Amino acid sequence: MNKAYKTVWNEALGGWVAVSELERTQGKATRGGCVVARTVDAGDGRRAPRLKHLAVSVAAAMGLGMAGSAAWAGTIVNCNGTAGYGSAFAGPGAGQWTYGVGSGNAGCTGGAGVALSDSGTGAGSTAYVQVGQVGGNAAGTVSIYGVNGIRLNSQTDLSGHKITGLAPGAINPNSQEAINGAQLYGITGGLASISTGLLSSLSTSLSTAQSGVNSLSTGLVATNSNLASLSTSVGNGINSLSTGLAGAQTSIGSLSTGLSNAVQYDPNSNRTRVTLGGASATAPVKLTNVAPGVNATDAVNFGQFGSLSTSASTGIFTVQSRVNSLSTGFASVSTGISTLSTTLVGANSTLGSLSTSTSTSVGALTTSVTGAQSGVNSLSTGLANLNNGLAAISSSVPHYVSVTGDGTTSQGNYANDGARAPNSVAIGANAVVDASAAGGVALGYNATAGHAGSVALGSNAVTAAARPTGNAPITIAGISYGSFAGNNATQVVSVGGGVVGGQAVTRQITNVAAGQLNAASTDAVNGSQLYQVASAVGTLSTSASTGIATALSGVGSLSTGIVGLNSSIGSLSTSTSTSIGALSSQLTTVDSRIGSLSTGLTTTNSNVAAISTSLSGSRHYVSVNDGGTHVGNYDNVGAQAANSVAIGPNAVVSASASGAVALGYGASAGDANAVALGANAVTRAAVPTASAQVGGITYSAFAGASPAGVVSVGGGTVGGQVVTRQIVNVAAGQVAQTSTDAINGSQLYAVANEVATLSTTLANTNVTLASISTGVGGNNGGNNGGNNGGNNGGNNGGNNGGNNGGNNGGNNGGVGGNGNTGTSQGGGSSASGNGGSSYGNNSTASGDGSSSYGSGSTASGTNGTAIGSHSTASGDGSTAVGAGAVASGVHGKADGYLATASGNNSTALGANATASGANAVALGAGSIADQDNTVSLGSPGHERRLTNVAPGINGTDAVNMNQLSSVQSSITDVARRAYSGIAAATALTMIPEVDPGKRIAVGIAGGGYQGYGASALGVNVRLTENIKMKAGVGISAAGQAYGGGVSYQW
Repeated sequence: MNKAYKTVWNEALGGWVAVSELERTQGKATRGGCVVARTVDAGDGRRAPRLKHLAVSVAAAMGLGMAGSAAWAGTIVNCNGTAGYGSAFAGPGAGQWTYGVGSGNAGCTGGAGVALSDSGTGAGSTAYVQVGQVGGNAAGTVSIYGVNGIRLNSQTDLSGHKITGLAPGAINPNSQEAINGAQLYGITGGLASISTGLLSSLSTSLSTAQSGVNSLSTGLVATNSNLASLSTSVGNGINSLSTGLAGAQTSIGSLSTGLSNAVQYDPNSNRTRVTLGGASATAPVKLTNVAPGVNATDAVNFGQFGSLSTSASTGIFTVQSRVNSLSTGFASVSTGISTLSTTLVGANSTLGSLSTSTSTSVGALTTSVTGAQSGVNSLSTGLANLNNGLAAISSSVPHYVSVTGDGTTSQGNYANDGARAPNSVAIGANAVVDASAAGGVALGYNATAGHAGSVALGSNAVTAAARPTGNAPITIAGISYGSFAGNNATQVVSVGGGVVGGQAVTRQITNVAAGQLNAASTDAVNGSQLYQVASAVGTLSTSASTGIATALSGVGSLSTGIVGLNSSIGSLSTSTSTSIGALSSQLTTVDSRIGSLSTGLTTTNSNVAAISTSLSGSRHYVSVNDGGTHVGNYDNVGAQAANSVAIGPNAVVSASASGAVALGYGASAGDANAVALGANAVTRAAVPTASAQVGGITYSAFAGASPAGVVSVGGGTVGGQVVTRQIVNVAAGQVAQTSTDAINGSQLYAVANEVATLSTTLANTNVTLASISTGVGGNNGGNNGGNNGGNNGGNNGGNNGGNNGGNNGGNNGGVGGNGNTGTSQGGGSSASGNGGSSYGNNSTASGDGSSSYGSGSTASGTNGTAIGSHSTASGDGSTAVGAGAVASGVHGKADGYLATASGNNSTALGANATASGANAVALGAGSIADQDNTVSLGSPGHERRLTNVAPGINGTDAVNMNQLSSVQSSITDVARRAYSGIAAATALTMIPEVDPGKRIAVGIAGGGYQGYGASALGVNVRLTENIKMKAGVGISAAGQAYGGGVSYQW
């Protein structure tokens, strides 16, 4: 059956509640009541009413609007600054009432507020009730019927809406209540009734008086006293009546005045017109407080019109100002200027009357602009003549920036400041070439060239004096490198050197093509070439170390009869010497090429390309921005090829060198896409270099093997000397197989140092092997001499022949040992441990079964092994491999330059690696493992990633990021569900219980926890006086929480 409800005021609760229409109320209703909803059969096709009034919206917020049957979606938004909550409930069948809460925090603007809406999104434009900072509301504001409805915030804004259904307000001296139209109508009707009544009463009284007078005409004398008394009474009555009529007339006059002051429609049939001041008004009336118009049919205020007038006036004034400035210097356009001036005078005159009428002003403005346009059009002929005049002026001034555009027409622009030395070029804001730096070039903001022929390339670049390497060799780690090409540099190219923010400016030079590798090459080399060299050195180091270890192991295991070994050692020595010679030749070539080129040429190319790119179309191709002002410099003579640039006195780009750049005094670019950088720089054709052979070793797979052109910083001849330049302040380039970065001297030094270390180690090994070879030969000679001398009388003996000769030969040539079975070889070497062996100058093997190989190596631990210059194996069973390596822990292993394994059973692998913890492992150069039973891949501030880790399976396996991310995702999902569940449970607890004396309570509530929100719907039913039942469901983004219960009370 259908059931309807009504709302009544509950004094105990202080609020509206829903009750059945069959319930009775006590007393007379004083606060009003209404039926807010009713159910309708699902099949009757009718829709429940949409929320339209505040009372219904509030009732819906309390859970009373659930009786509608049609499909309807609404929203309740609770803005708490963090989230909006949303979901939906649907009835069991189609067409039944639907309750929806919009998802997200739509309509919330960061504050706290509540919105009730008939939209599923909760957007402010559709909300019917907004409380607080929701949609367009400010904090503390209540809006009814959306953002364009009624707003309450210390004052009421009706936004053009009517107030209907307003109850009559109290009318008394203290009343502050609003009165409705009926009350005002009643007052108007009352005034009319008073007027009518007073006039009627007056007429009746006068008729009565007149009748009395007529009836008493015969007895006037007798009734004189009565008539006098009657006259007095009538006079008093007339006076009272006159006073009343005067008051009524005043009220009517006030009402008439009020109506005449009101704005009314003109009395036409359609009421489509309003005349301010009345339909008969003859003078205009000012309309004030007009809001700015937005739509096409809105009125505009004087501010908008004034802005239009100001903009038009400013525009015309600007046109006039610019045309007047043109008229000053160009006589050829005087006719056009005069025409424009005349037009603008008319425009100004028209503009003066602009404020009188909108249509008149706009028409005048159109006329003025049309006249201005005509004047501007008349300038075209004059401007053409002006261009010719400027070209004539330009040709007479020999400035030194020349650019060819996409075709063959040269362009330019200039400002001659900063280039203070003869034959110098300065381009850029604050760019300076010092007066003493003849032929210098400064390119870029704050660039400074302070030395003759030097080039400062890039913002804040500063040149320094050239630092030529000269003909004297350079010594690195004891190895001399010399005979460099380009070793007498007198000028530099600097791509940095200034200081910005306390940091010295350096730059990488990228995209450097592979340079030629030969003894005379002055090409820059890129990171790929250095990488190939470093790889070859690494391979050689590994091969040499492996070969040495193998050879030494074989030597240590031999004690007698090593004639065959002597031959092998001689071969190894010869092979090693050959490899070192090849490596030295190769590094000498690399060193010379890097010394002749610091890697700044790509930056030069990039900067020059940026200059060319920024100057497109028919505009000039050199642009300088000095504090916001664009200036330029040109003389169109040097750029003879398409798309080329020539900057500087006598700078030339050959006609065949398309896309080339010549920058600096006497610079010459004769090859396509080439860059001649600096005074007297000359380009040559690019030489593709994919591989090179140095000292019999082939290096291949160079990156940048197909250069598009060259960048030359020298090559010309001055005073009989070929011009070369150092490129300084070059940032370290990337060293990789695909790198095309330029590398600096520090990077080459590091490679050379490693080579020197390897070379020293190999040299010591050669000495050791040579000593072993000598010892073995002497031993063989002693044995042979002794045997032969004893038997044959010394025919093949040593120095003295016979037995003495044999003995001397054996003693002087044999291998000595201090221990019972120890063996040592080399000046100052000692093998004092039983079964110990030491090879190398000043090497020591003092531990039993220990071995030391290398100059200054020490093996003092039992069964310790030290391989490498000054390596130390002091722990029992320890192994130290590498120059300066130390293995002091029991069974410790140190492998690498200066590696240290001081913990028992520790391992240090890599240069400067340290493993001080027991059972610790330090992997990689510089790694530190200082805790027991740990593996370290780096050190604080220099950590390493462990990559390509397979997913862990067993309990002690390492896990990779995929596994960790999966766990984190699961934890996040669990947290989301848990927080959402807590929010839903909280919302359920917020639904009030059914009150005593009531049977059913339906409520909704919201809750939140840790940024997650939920909504809840619940019902409380009192089945009997002692039995209650409760059920509810909480809805969140993560799911639903529901529950129910029954209680018995007594």
